[in-house]
Amino acid sequence: MQSWKWFAKIILFWEHFVVYWLPWIASGINKYVKAEIKKIKQDDIIFCDKNFWEKLSQKKHPKHIVSRLFKAMFGDLNLSWLQIAISSNFPPKAGMWYSAALNTAIARAINWFLKLNRDDKKINDIAFQWETIIHWTASWIDNTCSTRWSLIYFQKDLKKKKNKITRLETSKDLLFVQVDSKIKHDTKKSIETVRKNKEKNPDLFDSLFKQEKVILKQAKQAIEKWDLKKIWLLMNQNHDLLRQIWISCKTLEKLIKIALDNWTLWAKLTGAWMWGSIIALCKDAKQQNIITNIYKKIWFDCVKIKIK
Repeated sequence: MQSWKWFAKIILFWEHFVVYWLPWIASGINKYVKAEIKKIKQDDIIFCDKNFWEKLSQKKHPKHIVSRLFKAMFGDLNLSWLQIAISSNFPPKAGMWYSAALNTAIARAINWFLKLNRDDKKINDIAFQWETIIHWTASWIDNTCSTRWSLIYFQKDLKKKKNKITRLETSKDLLFVQVDSKIKHDTKKSIETVRKNKEKNPDLFDSLFKQEKVILKQAKQAIEKWDLKKIWLLMNQNHDLLRQIWISCKTLEKLIKIALDNWTLWAKLTGAWMWGSIIALCKDAKQQNIITNIYKKIWFDCVKIKIK
């Protein structure tokens, strides 16, 4: 059985604003989804997801989302007689875009197994199509971070209909703790809620969008210069603007306060909005361990993350 690992992501700046095609800063991280692929003796596609304890047959479960995705993305290929097993070293539905890592890992596994010789751009295109089917409104950044596994500045060019992707270099690794709020999230609902709020408060959102562009430009420079004090200030401004479009909640604010009370550099919400998770930037590996233990003692699931 051949396996392919591909990477999760976190958002550092501007979760929801990308829906309106404003810039983001995000990164692939050292957490992954693994897709293992092998031939089987029956004329079917068997999909085994160890995270959800599911074993699906495309013939027996044709209406399942996984079967529909395979048909939409690979309907022109002969994928019978295959089994694809999925596992990961991080939890799904935790604000790290499990689906994007899953889609990329499967696309790469099938590309290798069938010797299709598809390049990274084609793999990325396939993963994006999957994201669109799953999430209704998808951005290129999720699958792009997963495909590239790097820290990137992402901007959609609406005039030329192209994506401007700039890789950001850091002189040191960035260390985070990601904490799951345990509140079930609904990305579609959060997008629709913010859209309605924008329609009711157009002047407020126009002002926030202008502030966002300024902060993103400064954040890009601060990351490249490794100015941690500046990054900290900008992250706080970032989270304050996210509060103003009503995508935080009491639980996320509680988790952020715990991080800041224990001297992390900064903390903010990330991922699915309104529910989802927070990320806290740590000074070093020692502090990362301390913060992780604090959250575990109060029964919150957390993951240590590194960005190179």
